[in-house]
Amino acid sequence: MNAVLTKPLVKKQALQILEVFLPNHTNNTADSTADIALSTLKEEAVNYKIAKSILGQDEIIKKVLIMLANSLAEERNTLDNAYAKKDWKKIQEIAHKFSGGASYCGALRLQEACSILKEGIAKGNLELSESYYQKMREEMQAFTQYVSDIHL
Repeated sequence: MNAVLTKPLVKKQALQILEVFLPNHTNNTADSTADIALSTLKEEAVNYKIAKSILGQDEIIKKVLIMLANSLAEERNTLDNAYAKKDWKKIQEIAHKFSGGASYCGALRLQEACSILKEGIAKGNLELSESYYQKMREEMQAFTQYVSDIHL
């Protein structure tokens, strides 16, 4: 899956890209697009090739992965408290922060989960945001486990 995406990515462009990579995809709603995007990310929690292309040296990659894993751990309580209060604005802010961090180290699954959650909240679709929140939490755990498993 090699494609160049330019910002801002508009819905029409995203659907065209999905059509290229998922030609049998027939439902063009934003919600099903988000579900497809999440379900098609079957790769490792961190795409090393992307991390290498962005960060270069292995030592820097390790430091950035550890920094993001530590940040996820530090923000977990804040995230849990915001979720308990259904403070979607705070959750959106944290997801934005995590999305940015994930993009710099090749954590595509976490980045995608955060981005879709942010979008769901922005659209006011709180029912779907609940499931997207759970997916983001799963990807946070997967990323943390990945970093732990590679014994950085």
